[in-house]
This record gives sequence, structure tokens and C-alpha cells, in this order.
Amino acid sequence: MIEIQNTGSLFYLSQNEHEAVVVTTNGVIRKNGDAVLGKGQALEAKKLVPGLEHRLGEYLRRYGNRAFYMGVHRVGDRLTSLVTFPTKHHYRDNSDLDLIMRSAVQLKEIAAKFQLSKIYLPPVGCGLGKLDYEKQVRLVLNQVLDDDRFVVVLGYKGL
Repeated sequence: MIEIQNTGSLFYLSQNEHEAVVVTTNGVIRKNGDAVLGKGQALEAKKLVPGLEHRLGEYLRRYGNRAFYMGVHRVGDRLTSLVTFPTKHHYRDNSDLDLIMRSAVQLKEIAAKFQLSKIYLPPVGCGLGKLDYEKQVRLVLNQVLDDDRFVVVLGYKGL
């Protein structure tokens, strides 16, 4: 895992469909079947990728709260793969380190299965999730994301 500084949107770092952006999520499904993508990076993804909340809601209902490969999408003038990464069970909760560990394992499996060469992720579980990247999250991610395909983008502010 490597870390870079970038204050812009993660969605514009990816250069092609073999590179992915990670979207942090939770496991809540609305009454209409859509996943809740209400704040932060999830809301940005919802605005950039029409129908994302519906597809993710279907996956959550079918498979539970886990990481998912959401396919290739056009963002601006680029193609990028999109991977969801749950850090919370409910959007009102703080992020859960055990869930982050499971999501990191699933992210690594997704990267291998879909032959992703670079995966950009925010400091997952921090910000709205209230965890401390330096003291808590970095240690968990380093245990699993052990090669330079995984790029944690520090300084991201979202919308």
C-alpha cells in the first residue's frame, strides 16, 4: 500500500478501466430498494454514476454488506472501475474496524479477480466514520493491502 496527497476528487485519478476508485458505503437499504448513498464520497459517486444506488441496493439485499465490483463507468473523459467498500453497518454508526478489515480482504480479492492494476481509496472509515487514520485505520489496511496497487489518497475532502 502506498499513500499520496491529493485534495481533489478520487474519481479523476483513475486513467483507465483497469484502475479503480473505492467508494465507502454502509449496509442500509431504503424502502424503495436503493442503497443509502447520502453523504461524502458515496454521494459524489451517486451523482457521477446514475443508478448506482439501485444496483448497490440489489447487491446488498442479495449478498449482504460487503465489498462489490460495480463495473466500469465513464467519469468525465475517463473510464474507471468502481468498487464499493463498506465501513459502516448503518449510516448513523461510526465506522467499524472489523468491517474495514473484511472489506479490505474483499477488495484484494476483487482486485485479483478483475485484474485491477491500481486501486485508489480514501482513508476509509475516517471523516464521517470518526476513526483516526494514523492510529487505527492505517494499521488495519497495511495488514491486508500489502502491495503498491493500493493507493490511499490523503487530503481528500469530497464534495
